Amino acid sequence: MPKVQSLQDAASLVQDGDTIAIGGLSMNSTPMAFVRELVRREVRDLTVVAIVQGLAVDWLVAGGCVKKVVSGLVSFEGLGLAPRFRAAVQSGEVAIEEYSEHTLVCALQAQTYKLPFMPTRAGIGTDMPALHPETTRLETDAATGRHYLACTPLKVDVAVVKVHVVRAPAAHVANRADLARVKRRAPPGVDGRPEGVVGLRIRTRRI
Repeated sequence: MPKVQSLQDAASLVQDGDTIAIGGLSMNSTPMAFVRELVRREVRDLTVVAIVQGLAVDWLVAGGCVKKVVSGLVSFEGLGLAPRFRAAVQSGEVAIEEYSEHTLVCALQAQTYKLPFMPTRAGIGTDMPALHPETTRLETDAATGRHYLACTPLKVDVAVVKVHVVRAPAAHVANRADLARVKRRAPPGVDGRPEGVVGLRIRTRRI
């Protein structure tokens, strides 16, 4: 499969029922051209992983593409929660699996580095371990006796990040506000769509 594809060909990698990770931070650095293409293709039953997102998730929900969202927050920043996302979750149309930002990052890192879990102190003393006992386990280090939260790997089928520059052969330069660096390393590849070539060429591979 070619490493450089058209936007349409790259979007065709996403199949019904896939788990996709969308990069960006809230309303910043979001791969909207890719999201619009998924809506046009009428992809269905997606699980969308987004650490902190807004418009991208809201569009996918409005387009009927989403079965479940795994996220820390889906909002329009000062305007409040993303409206279509909120309505779909409240009605039961879309399931929500909530984590903190850092525990989601740890779960993606565990998958990236092929570890059984990634430890963190984030989430201790919250309801997360009780809400998600399969994915966030409260454990104790045998050597020190200190408690930590074990975040199990979060597998995704396709990861998509927007980048501002693409340099051969595979170096992506992202905005500081973009959380692309975490998902960018998810083997064996990610989708990076440079703004300068909107809708023309993106780097992509199905994970």
